[in-house]
Formats: sequence, C-alpha cells, structure tokens
Amino acid sequence: MTHPGLRAERSPDGFRRLLLAAPQRHNPITPGLAGALRDAFAADPAEPVVLGSTDPAVFCAGADMTIGEAERAQVSACASPVPRRGSAGSARRTGISQWVPGYCPTW
Repeated sequence: MTHPGLRAERSPDGFRRLLLAAPQRHNPITPGLAGALRDAFAADPAEPVVLGSTDPAVFCAGADMTIGEAERAQVSACASPVPRRGSAGSARRTGISQWVPGYCPTW
C-alpha cells in the first residue's frame, strides 16, 4: 500500500529508509499511513529498516487528532506493542517495527 505521507528509499548500504512525509503537520499517523507503514515493514522482514522523517527537525506527533475517535483507536491498536517470542523463547515486547500483515484486520 502506498501513501502520500510515506516515502520509501533503498540505501546502497543494504537497508530501507521509510520517511514520514508530512512534516508541516508533524507527521500525524492516520489509519491509512499506519497501514502503509505496516505493509512497508512486512514487505521484507529480513531487511533492516530505518524510520525517519523528510524533515530531520520533525519526527512524529502520534495519532492524527483531526480524525475521529474510532479511527484514532485503529491507529492506537496497531501501533501498540504486541507480545512476541524472543530467541530464547521468552516473551518480549515489540512495537511498530514488528507489524505483520493481519495484525490489524480492520484494514
């Protein structure tokens, strides 16, 4: 899924750079942008990804406060850390960088 608020680049150094591209609004997360991020992270789980902004002075304000409460709840549900198994079999917490397809079935 592509989104106007997300720019993806491949580095010659072997990683992908995902840049939030609405710095004038402090890169608010909408359900559409959250879905695009989820899809971008899941595209190649083995490839390292760096998440940043097109403006180095601005990263992200969090959920877009101009959208409705139900949409903000969707963003929150998908951005919250989910339990995963660590290499030693113990549970660990992971966040946005570990989104996988199907975790947010509302999209």
